Amino acid sequence: MDETPGRRIALLMAALIVVYAMARIDSLRPVLANTLALGLPAVAIIAGVAPLRDGHPVLRAVAFLVAALLLVGTGLFLGPAFIEGAPAWPAAWARRASSF
Repeated sequence: MDETPGRRIALLMAALIVVYAMARIDSLRPVLANTLALGLPAVAIIAGVAPLRDGHPVLRAVAFLVAALLLVGTGLFLGPAFIEGAPAWPAAWARRASSF
């Protein structure tokens, strides 16, 4: 896929239009909130490790391992706050740990 600055700007503008349209429709706001809450950290983490694709194999492996751990942690701690029915054990664990 061709990654030119013009293509990136076009994709960014299309994403912004979709987000704006979803925010204007009341029934889609919860979907938008869940998508942004769990998707934005994933995009940021993936963008952070993307330049290391062509790096040293050990550095690349460590970077992707840390990125995967961050994504799992983000899902575990943000998931219960935004998704109904998600296990709430991180929040309960944090309350119990703070009571000591």
